[in-house]
Amino acid sequence: MKYKKHFEALMVLALSFIMAACSQSATPTSDTQTGEEIIVAYEDPEAEQFEDAIKDLPKEKQDELRLRRKAALALYPHLKLDGQEYRIDISAEEAAKLGVPDWIYEAVKRDLAETNKTIATMAAEGVELDLPDPEEIVKKMTPINK
Repeated sequence: MKYKKHFEALMVLALSFIMAACSQSATPTSDTQTGEEIIVAYEDPEAEQFEDAIKDLPKEKQDELRLRRKAALALYPHLKLDGQEYRIDISAEEAAKLGVPDWIYEAVKRDLAETNKTIATMAAEGVELDLPDPEEIVKKMTPINK
């Protein structure tokens, strides 16, 4: 039996955490990080909506959210669905080579663990899940030509 409410909640957890990368538990280690050093291979499919959503926030918060989002976009192609569990197939060292700050990488890992915990709980309750495969989503994203 499928539960649309549970499925929608799960999709928010499974996809928005990596695309938005806005974990409340993570804090930047440097005030000078701008995200310019982060290497992103794909265009942000929701860039306009994102900018509209943050436009009324203080500039400092906007900058932090932009940094987190850019890092999440750099990491998204490394997000994999392995059975009923999401994982990231890039090490902290490899992520650093893409310019992703360690505190964001660690926040993403924590968010993945929470998402997987929710998936397991829902599965144990008998909820049938049709989890989206990030690799299929990446195939539909527009590469950045540099």
